[in-house]
Amino acid sequence: MDISLWDQLQSMDKPQTTLNNSVDRVSDEAIERYARSKWLRHKVDDYIKDDKFRRKSVEAFHADLQKLSNNDAKSLLHVSNILDNRSLENIGLDSGDYRNLLITYLQSRQDPLSTYRELILYKIHNVLPEEYLGWFKDDLRCSLFLAYLVKDSIFINAYKGREELISVVTDYLRYEIHMFIEEYTQNLPAYKVDYKGVGEHKTVDILYAKSVYLKNRSKEKDLKWLDSSNQHQIDWTYNYLNEEKRSYIILEDIFFPQTKEEKYELIIASLDILSNVEGTDVESLAILKKRKGDTKIISRGNSERIDVIQRMKKAWVQLGTDTKNSKDKLVLNITNKNKEKLVALAKNVNQTPNKFINQAIEDVHREVFKIDG
Repeated sequence: MDISLWDQLQSMDKPQTTLNNSVDRVSDEAIERYARSKWLRHKVDDYIKDDKFRRKSVEAFHADLQKLSNNDAKSLLHVSNILDNRSLENIGLDSGDYRNLLITYLQSRQDPLSTYRELILYKIHNVLPEEYLGWFKDDLRCSLFLAYLVKDSIFINAYKGREELISVVTDYLRYEIHMFIEEYTQNLPAYKVDYKGVGEHKTVDILYAKSVYLKNRSKEKDLKWLDSSNQHQIDWTYNYLNEEKRSYIILEDIFFPQTKEEKYELIIASLDILSNVEGTDVESLAILKKRKGDTKIISRGNSERIDVIQRMKKAWVQLGTDTKNSKDKLVLNITNKNKEKLVALAKNVNQTPNKFINQAIEDVHREVFKIDG
């Protein structure tokens, strides 16, 4: 029976050289920076060619693997799943489990170091680098927009609150950028300002989505009237946008906000995906979606987004006026018999019932209290 390289390594005597020899070991700095650099790939190539490295103890290699960050270990474990056509059942564990599972996986391979190199190579060429995640992974509004772009293909589960939603969007973009590239244009809103994407194949689309979104999302000046600290206003706005005849709230039954701040972010993100092209009637929107980048459409008024915001603001102002007026009103019950008499009396003097009864009260009040004028 063949003996694996791992078993051979375990059976060897420990070398006399110390682990402090930087020439014969994977340095701490290289392990920490491998996600952003191809340097480690070349170092590992050198080590594979070096027979002395194969005589090193397996414990030394273990020690280097234990220094991997949680994200690095999780990323390499995910790569191993892809290369072995396995499911993602081991993605979503506690932090320490990723390193342990990665070590166990490497132990099972005939040539652990070559496998390690293969994982790193795949990660370099296919996994989205961390520096491209920063603009949205701490921003719920941006993450909601990205989730909306791929909602039809992967977001079938339910997520409560910002942490869950941002986490799933971040992992999706980090590990499944190829899926994002295939899907996102199907839900990209009809925007006024376009952008010419530049970059390598795995980054050009996320940079395009970022730039187009930030250049076209709702302007602060249009939303000054909406107070993120006003629970009543936030609840009213959410319900207004989510009425059946409107249905503007995105990710319905997928994202469930847990605080008023999260509900506010969802409201703004839902407005962000509405077209900001002036005169966006149904026909114009259809034309725009077919001809990406061609925004030469005859303006017929406000954009869809501004129209929704203005109508919503008007309804909110009217609600405040009605509420204020209602505080000055006294509701009285009048029998049907007296209601008929009231209508007849008001009609006799060409007044509305409301005006007649208020005038009658004033007249009686002056007579009873002997008030002149």
